[in-house]
Amino acid sequence: MQIPSSPVAQVVLNAVILVLLFSGLLFALMTVFQRKIRLKQKELYEAMIGNLEAEQMKIGRDLHDQTSPFLSAIRHHLDTHTGHDETLNQLLESSLFGIRSAYHNLSPPGLLDNSLEFAVRHLVTNVYGNSGITFNISFRLGGMTIHDQGGLHLYRIIAELTGNAVKYANATAITVEVEAGPKSVTVLVQDNGTGMDVSVAVYSTGLGWQSINNRIQILNGNKTIVSDRSGTKIAIEVPRTSVS
Repeated sequence: MQIPSSPVAQVVLNAVILVLLFSGLLFALMTVFQRKIRLKQKELYEAMIGNLEAEQMKIGRDLHDQTSPFLSAIRHHLDTHTGHDETLNQLLESSLFGIRSAYHNLSPPGLLDNSLEFAVRHLVTNVYGNSGITFNISFRLGGMTIHDQGGLHLYRIIAELTGNAVKYANATAITVEVEAGPKSVTVLVQDNGTGMDVSVAVYSTGLGWQSINNRIQILNGNKTIVSDRSGTKIAIEVPRTSVS
């Protein structure tokens, strides 16, 4: 038996169907629009960071090539003509250390010619070698080659995280692990410092965390942070295709 329907009910039914269709179309359009925004944002980050890297490397090379030789020559001249002066030597050593640190931050030595592992070990040895901090570095890539741009992003992230552990968490032991899995590469930076406010990694307006987050976004990765008063553990996972 057919159930009779009134004209009013039919109008209501048609209206409901139109609303559902419109809502579905609006949702689809918004999804496409948001995807385009994220893509444009990623392209903007890539362009900005690419320009910044080029300038940093140029400044780093100029700083190293033009300043370090002069300071070394001054130290040699003082030793030769005025005798050994411990205070002046300490000042010159501090200046040379500052320049080396800035050079490593601006232009990672060996990254383009050797490997990410070489650059990270070079950073630890030359910047933190006399700091008394214990570093445990492990790379398990299984023969995988990380390309230059992906390696540069990972290097900057590792350098920033280790720097944070030293400067803000007063860590005395830091572990850096990079491991390649079947579909992803994981970077782990762990320290025994005083911990951190995890919300800083999300809401901070500081250049350090902004750089880390932008690079993770460029690599289509994600991060996980666990922190308490006994230390901090930060894991970053990126697809293999983003770095190889």
